Amino acid sequence: MLCPVSDECMFKKKYESDQNIQCKGFIRIYCRGGRHNECKRRLYLRETGDWPEANYMPNGYMARD
Repeated sequence: MLCPVSDECMFKKKYESDQNIQCKGFIRIYCRGGRHNECKRRLYLRETGDWPEANYMPNGYMARD
């Protein structure tokens, strides 16, 4: 199931075409898979009304560029 906010998500936009295997795995699991309700990015958005930084990963850690 596709995450309902994945089209707006800067993490997905930034790392979708990146070669970082870890980030691609997160996109597969959280953005395109069934774990989007566990996404820390969505939780941050719901709690603050703003998106976190693009490199804030769905598991709550920061991706290294």
